[in-house]
Amino acid sequence: GPEFRHGGCSELARGCEHGGRALGHTHMTQNQAMFATVRLALGVLCTGPFGMLGDRYGNRSAVLILTCLMVLPNVGLLVLGEGKLGLISYSLANVLSGIGGCTMTGAPCMYALIHEVVAPADYGTFMGVTFAVVCLTSIVGTLVGGAIMRSGGSKAVLWFSIAVFGVLMGILALVRPSNQAAAGDGDTTQESEVQSEAADSPSIAAGQSSIESMSDESVGISESGKTSTQCALFSFLSFAFQTKALLRVCLIGALVGMSETILVDVLPQYAYSCLGLLSGEEYSRERTQVSLVMSITLQFSIAVGCLITGVLSRRFSTFGILKCVIVFGAAMQVVPVILYFVSTHLVVIVSSACLGLSVSVMPPLQAIVPQVAPEGRIGEAMGAMGSFKCGSYLVSSIVLSAGLPVLEESGLENPLWLLFPCCGLLALSAFPLALGLKPSAPQVV
Repeated sequence: GPEFRHGGCSELARGCEHGGRALGHTHMTQNQAMFATVRLALGVLCTGPFGMLGDRYGNRSAVLILTCLMVLPNVGLLVLGEGKLGLISYSLANVLSGIGGCTMTGAPCMYALIHEVVAPADYGTFMGVTFAVVCLTSIVGTLVGGAIMRSGGSKAVLWFSIAVFGVLMGILALVRPSNQAAAGDGDTTQESEVQSEAADSPSIAAGQSSIESMSDESVGISESGKTSTQCALFSFLSFAFQTKALLRVCLIGALVGMSETILVDVLPQYAYSCLGLLSGEEYSRERTQVSLVMSITLQFSIAVGCLITGVLSRRFSTFGILKCVIVFGAAMQVVPVILYFVSTHLVVIVSSACLGLSVSVMPPLQAIVPQVAPEGRIGEAMGAMGSFKCGSYLVSSIVLSAGLPVLEESGLENPLWLLFPCCGLLALSAFPLALGLKPSAPQVV
């Protein structure tokens, strides 16, 4: 329905839009798919430089700019109306908001801002809480957006998004980055991680003595990165490749994000096919009900999984948690295969929940970024991570566009089930990269 196209502001808006898009409420036309592709491509190129803006002027400013860009499409619809011109302005403004790399689970500048306002030792816990809050507001956005749409129409949804935007501006005005937290740049967390892992990793203690010798080289690279203007749009690539640990984190995010995106996109069609609801107008109402249940189950299970990983971060090493949840997430992505053999609504709910739990790898992964980023470049490191994630989403859409017709012509009955074990293996391939991560200073080439 239109309520998913005219979402609210910031995370509330992304919840409406992505919940509808990912779970079948919105059938994208060819033009909409093109705009979505351009938006992801813009995110790949610009999220890194946008993170540099946060490092220079403060991540609160970056979040403020991104929030304004996200509400701009709805303002365009209010000013220009919902005719052809208004819809064109909506699509173009929505593409422009891609420069911040905002996805279904938030924006890199938001994570960098959280790092500035919480104690580094608590950052892993706050990451889990943040991801959980984002998913819960996605559920609220879906339900509230639909209710407002039914009672007041699309314009009421647009005005509501403006009101949410005003609330967010007030919240941002109250945010005061803590110099102590921001200046630490993860050192406190890093120190605690080193102490917790020292008994199992003697090489970390030995490597501690080499940190000082690496610092001058790191600073030199940092300064050259700041002054160089050559190939600015691709600076996130050079920055990531300069820091080995950050490159590993970005690649893990890309592999895990790619598998999750593919499965979330195909799950509705796979479930409809297993339940015998794929075609026929007589099943339209039932498909809508199944989609809504799947959407809420998916978002709620993501929230639960991320909250659990956040709580565990207070007691265990973030690096150890990351290794465990990669394996756990890969196993959860294979569970929906059961739906092929046992086609019931209960198994559909279980499959949605398992797919949501597989996303629990993201909070610890995001919490590690400040611990492997050079000092003073947290926003840029978050941006590099966001660029890799947007790239993985872009590759996922290309893979689906090219692969689904091949599967449909294979002659197999409901061949989509093959994607689940394949994507599980893809996610599991990130495990060797995680083994190479250690709670130490960033290794710079």
